[in-house]
Amino acid sequence: MDQMLDQDLHVDLPAVEVAAFFKAELPRCVDTVRRGRMVERMDGSLTVEKARRNRLETFVLRGMVEDGLREQMAPERLERLDAIERETAQDTQSKMFREFISPAFNSEIQKRAKAGSSLTQMDVLQLRWAAVEARMAAHEAAEAVPLHNAESVRDAAVALLRGITQ
Repeated sequence: MDQMLDQDLHVDLPAVEVAAFFKAELPRCVDTVRRGRMVERMDGSLTVEKARRNRLETFVLRGMVEDGLREQMAPERLERLDAIERETAQDTQSKMFREFISPAFNSEIQKRAKAGSSLTQMDVLQLRWAAVEARMAAHEAAEAVPLHNAESVRDAAVALLRGITQ
């Protein structure tokens, strides 16, 4: 194996390709998260519990990126949460961990990356990591940016009413 590595027979996926995959994955993740959260608002299914789970999912994803993929959340991160949220966060962490390390997830990533079966294990790890980072970024964007048009709708309605009354 060392001899093969010395002879450059093993070449990892270029960083440019991993970055390109991330750039393609991010809009897909943002669209999925945004659509899901918009539907919760529009169909009346958004509850306090769902909003809390959405926030905890974002928190867990941030932890996975900062602390690495692991089944158990880092104790110092877990302590940042209220006691009543810790169990839910830990369950979310375990579920996401199992999802991210599953062969099905790796297979989906390779399909989206349009990569053949010639990928090394390191290549698959890099693509998986880019997908995890993209999902985390999408969830953080959904938390930071309002998903609704309430302000612009209100302004348009006020302008319409002013136009009618003048």
